[in-house]
Amino acid sequence: MTTASALSGEGFESAVVRLGREVPRMITTFEPDVLILDLSQPEVNGPMIAWLLRENFPTLPIILAAPVNGQDVGLPPRTELLPRPYSIEALVEAVVRLTYSPSSDL
Repeated sequence: MTTASALSGEGFESAVVRLGREVPRMITTFEPDVLILDLSQPEVNGPMIAWLLRENFPTLPIILAAPVNGQDVGLPPRTELLPRPYSIEALVEAVVRLTYSPSSDL
């Protein structure tokens, strides 16, 4: 099961890009509430993309999926590391935690 299909099964809408260089263009058309990146994106790695996006999208929450090996990948603000392999429950929990706003209940 892919991350996109797992999130769809949990009621989330998602868009998939295969290459890191496509992420900035996708964000301007899809306008995500949260971005999920892989540490080892083709061409441009996840942390590099996260840092590049901070200039134009400073508040966009980012989840970076990475193998658990203690590696310091230098994450920008509002970026959370999700150890891989991860469960769907852990992914959904991270998405909800980063996108939930208590004021949205008012």
